Amino acid sequence: GGNTFFGCNGGYVTTQFYNGLANALSDSPVALGGLQDNGVVLYQGSTTWSKVDGGDGGWCAIDPTNKNIQYDEYVFLALKKSVNGSPFSDITSGLPTGPNNANFIAPFVISPSDPDVLYAGNKNVYKTITGGNSWFAPNGGGNLNGSRVASIGVSYTSADTLMAGTGSPSFQLFASKNGGQSWTNVTGTLPNRYPTDIEFDPTNSSTVYATFSGYGLPHVFMST
Repeated sequence: GGNTFFGCNGGYVTTQFYNGLANALSDSPVALGGLQDNGVVLYQGSTTWSKVDGGDGGWCAIDPTNKNIQYDEYVFLALKKSVNGSPFSDITSGLPTGPNNANFIAPFVISPSDPDVLYAGNKNVYKTITGGNSWFAPNGGGNLNGSRVASIGVSYTSADTLMAGTGSPSFQLFASKNGGQSWTNVTGTLPNRYPTDIEFDPTNSSTVYATFSGYGLPHVFMST
């Protein structure tokens, strides 16, 4: 009669993962992903995923040299970090967050070649070289084009080579070869649509892929 309540959404295989699922490079059965309205969940090889953080989970990352160092986020770029299975703690010092700065589900990535380097996108691309202890804007703080960053990709072989895509109202792609100190608009003839993801070839940083949303049109693009 309402004296007690219990949740009954557990066990249904109906959840939605947001973009940015992370997989441990050193241990393939370890994965971390953010869910729409159902927090962040950790996979360690069994059929059961364990919830490690609440709210809306977003992009995630796992240190490529240490699977126990993990990153996740709540909405609007509220980044957190866990070390050795500890609870996730805030790591947004110096990083502008909130709805006036970042997308609801905002992108961030970890460098495979230097795991202390991470990039996070609001209206600019911010950087940490200390594993999230502090953040700064390597280009002096100037926005890319005034739109919020929608996707980021970083090279597997160089922490200084990366690309970023911006969302509404200016759908554009930018590239940097000096760790974000300067950016080049490389949009060219790419679609005027939302750039959903960017990924580099693991062995060749000159080859990069970008995906775009939309209907009835090409979605995957490649540059060499």
